[in-house]
Amino acid sequence: MPSSKPARELTSKPVLYPGTRVGRGTKIEEYSLIGKPYRLVDSELLPVTRPTRIGAMCQIGSHVIIGKGTTIGRGCDIEDHIQIEQSVTIGKRCHVIYKSIICNDASIGDDCVIGGFVGERTKIANNVRMLHQRSGNGVSLDSVPQSLAELLLGLSHMYCLIRS
Repeated sequence: MPSSKPARELTSKPVLYPGTRVGRGTKIEEYSLIGKPYRLVDSELLPVTRPTRIGAMCQIGSHVIIGKGTTIGRGCDIEDHIQIEQSVTIGKRCHVIYKSIICNDASIGDDCVIGGFVGERTKIANNVRMLHQRSGNGVSLDSVPQSLAELLLGLSHMYCLIRS
C-alpha cells in the first residue's frame, strides 16, 4: 500500500544551517553543507554555539562541508570536495585546494594556499603554501620563503622515494 506522504525531494542547493552568516558577493555551489551544528568529541555529539561566518566575495565549491563556529575570511576560494570541521579560522584571500581536510580548531593565516590535511589545533602563519603534505596535531607552520618551502617539499618527496 503506497504511503500518503510525498517522497522526500533531494535538492542540489547548498544547505545553510541556522546561525550561518554569509558576506556579500559570496557564491556557494551545489550540495554543500554550511554551519553543520555539532561536534564529535570522544564519541559524543557536542553542540557548537559560535556562529559560522563566511566573508564577502568568497567562492565555496560544490560538495563542501563547513562546520559550525568556523570563520572564513574575505576573498577566499574553497574548491570542491573539501571538509572544514568545527571552530576553524581561515584568514583573508586563502585558497583551499580540492579534497583538502581541515580539522577542528585549526587556524590558517591570510594569503595561504592549503592542499592536503591540516590536523586539529594546527596554526599556520600568513603567506604559507602547504601542498599535499601532512601537518600533525598542534603543529605551527611559520611563514618561510616560497622557494625554500618548495625546495624542502621536493627534498622530502625524494627522500620518501629513496626509502621505498
